[in-house]
Formats: sequence, C-alpha cells, structure tokens
Amino acid sequence: MTVQRIWVNGREGTRGLEPDEGFFFGRGVFETIHVTNRALFLEEHLERMDNGARFLGIKRQITRETVEKLITGNGIGNCALKITLTSANTVMTTRPLPYEEALCETGISAMMGISRRNADSRLVSIKSTAYAENLLEREAAAAQGCREAILLNGDGFLAEGSASNLFFVREGVLFTPSADCGLLPGIVRAFVIRGFPVREGRFLLSDLLEADEVFLTNSLMGVMGVSELTSLQQWKIGPHTRAVQDEYRRMTS
Repeated sequence: MTVQRIWVNGREGTRGLEPDEGFFFGRGVFETIHVTNRALFLEEHLERMDNGARFLGIKRQITRETVEKLITGNGIGNCALKITLTSANTVMTTRPLPYEEALCETGISAMMGISRRNADSRLVSIKSTAYAENLLEREAAAAQGCREAILLNGDGFLAEGSASNLFFVREGVLFTPSADCGLLPGIVRAFVIRGFPVREGRFLLSDLLEADEVFLTNSLMGVMGVSELTSLQQWKIGPHTRAVQDEYRRMTS
C-alpha cells in the first residue's frame, strides 16, 4: 500500500512551510499526476501548471528533472503525486490511487451536482487551489453513494464533472462539452480529443440522457465509464468507451 508522504520546498516533512496568498486566499495551482513506474503525461501537467502559475502571478516553477529526481530518489510508484505551487512554497505529496481497476469494468455511478459552472470566470480554466466547491460536490455525491457529480453551467449546458471531464456517445459519435462551457480542460480529455474524432459543443442534459454511452476522464481514473446517472438514466459500458480505454492503456503502459 502506498504510504502518504510530503515534501515541502525540497525537504521531506512539513518544516519550512511559509504561509502566503496560496494559504490564505487560494492563490496557487496544483497538478495531480498518476505515477506508475513513471509520471504519466508529466510534460503536459507541468505545462498546465506553468501557464496557471503565470496567470496568477506566481513566479515559481517546477521542472521535469525535479519531479523525476523525487520519484526515483524516493522509490515512488503506483500512487497519486500531487504538486502544489504557491508564491512561497512547492509542496509535493503522495497518496494511494483512489480508483480500483475493477471499476473500469463496471463503471461508476454519478449524480447531478448542485453548483453551476461560471463560464465567464477567469479561474474556471485554471487548476487552482481554490477548490472547495469541487470538494463539496464530490462529498455530496459520495453521500448518495456516487463517485462523481455532473455539473451544468449557468446557461444550463453540460460542463464537466466535479473532478473530471465528460464525454458521451450517441449513434456512434463521440461528444464532449467545449471549453467555453466553463470547464477545466483536462490532460486525459486532450488525449482523447487527439486520438479520436470528437465533436465539441454546447449540449443539454437531455442530450446526455439520450446517449448510448457515457464516460469521464481525469489523470487518476484515466477513462472511466459511467453506469448510472442517479434516478435519471443507466448505461452499459459500450464498445466506444472500451476502445478509448484500450488506447489509453496502450499509451500509458
């Protein structure tokens, strides 16, 4: 079992943590990376972190060499590695992977969330540490026996999951909400769009309910089928979802 560990500003343990705007106001960025025997999509994660940090006026940066040295030097593997960057701190933590492999066969249950994504927010496309709303949505879903909450935006269009991006299949065509719907463009979302024909656009809940297959993506779940939208619809993990899962496994093995 993966042991939870923490490094602050290059030293293991919590000594040296400096309270700053990241601590007091959520002015920070983070990335959560799936580590197998290597850090998956490391370049993409660091590029997004660097872009987000610049947007927030954070001048610190973390390099690929730093992350790889941490992984190899500490025997890190088969875990989630979270990197948090603020104006004064670089914090890296490990924790166990939260999704069991068996879920890829059965899929997960989801529910409709309460919050609405603000498509006009300057932060919606930044993976910032101002993340409490996402946590509240996931906790509400967990209280109902679900693993994820699906969120609409203020105009009633599908946006994303509380910690994932949304895809659905109808009549053999793969769809996903466009970035202007108010979502965080995920690393695995980009992988799917690069590798498969995907139609991005503005879609309603009714479009999702009429879908033949639904799946979610993020860096820890990879590609995860959705078996149920609680009290509204059920789906089977179909051939298109399986094809995307197979390609993801091939590229990350």
